Amino acid sequence: MDSLIEAAEKNFEANTPLNSQSRLPMKVLKMSLFKRLLPRQNNETQSQALTAHIRNVVNEVKDTSSSEYENVFANLLSVFYYENAICPTDDTHLLIDLISIALKMKMNGDVNKLIRIGVNSEFIKSELIADEEERETRSRFFETCSLAYNLTRNMEKALELLRDVEQRTDMNFSICLFNNVIESCMKCKHEQVAENLLEEYSENVDEEIRHNYQIVCTMITGYSKLGKVDKAFEIYTMMVQKKIEQSNLANTLSDETHFLNTATLNSFLECLVKKNYIKDAEVIFHYHLKTSGIVDLNCVSILIRGFCKSKQLGKALELCEILPEVNIEPTQQFFTSFLEACV
Repeated sequence: MDSLIEAAEKNFEANTPLNSQSRLPMKVLKMSLFKRLLPRQNNETQSQALTAHIRNVVNEVKDTSSSEYENVFANLLSVFYYENAICPTDDTHLLIDLISIALKMKMNGDVNKLIRIGVNSEFIKSELIADEEERETRSRFFETCSLAYNLTRNMEKALELLRDVEQRTDMNFSICLFNNVIESCMKCKHEQVAENLLEEYSENVDEEIRHNYQIVCTMITGYSKLGKVDKAFEIYTMMVQKKIEQSNLANTLSDETHFLNTATLNSFLECLVKKNYIKDAEVIFHYHLKTSGIVDLNCVSILIRGFCKSKQLGKALELCEILPEVNIEPTQQFFTSFLEACV
């Protein structure tokens, strides 16, 4: 078999320039030969060799753009599925990487298939108390699954996963997994389900969970995108008050007390402007400009649109003037948008 593979590789090299784009197809060719020559029996040596080749390709693909190696990855998965049918994988780290790459490439059917393979693997099915490293691996697998269900907006599967994990004795509570489930509910416009989960977990797991940074960002972003500005504002006000109390300051917060990320602030400001809460948007913008360092050019653009919408052109111009002071570099697109907003 080695001689056949070697001959195929030499033929491939002779007819294909050896650049960065051709090395990966050659590795997939090598795996395809393994697949064709592999007898339909559990041969541990051959299985380990094939898994090693799959791992090599995964390590090269996972940090590349999705369009460049999509066909290569599709071929890799066909080889992986073939091998898994003969000798089910026990490499959970490899599965996690495969799911992550399939997500990046929007191969949702493969994402679900890979998750099923993982869920049915002996390592994941086992609920024996494992050592810390094994516990961490299982946790990462379930967190990756929850992210997949979140990104593919599969709320039912996300909720099912959460309930399954609750029953396991070998798993600690994961805020990452829980946040993915909450976010999937908000994306699917089932905010009441998210609210009920928060209430349930606040009572049974951790009463401070609703103040968690990830959860706060997810809920404010979700409410903002749903246009429910009052609910977003309620959570925002609660967190401001909590941070003020914690820092024992009356008017400002230190850098250590910010509780939003830039994407959430953008969504919140966008919602406020759309609902004509221009004054509130202005106050929140300047508050974070002074205290948290999360304001970006998009935040500025949103507020400028709000000022122009409310015929406050003077304030829009003032915002442009302060950009150098806060180390925000305006772009040509920004000035184009500014002029369009002023018209």
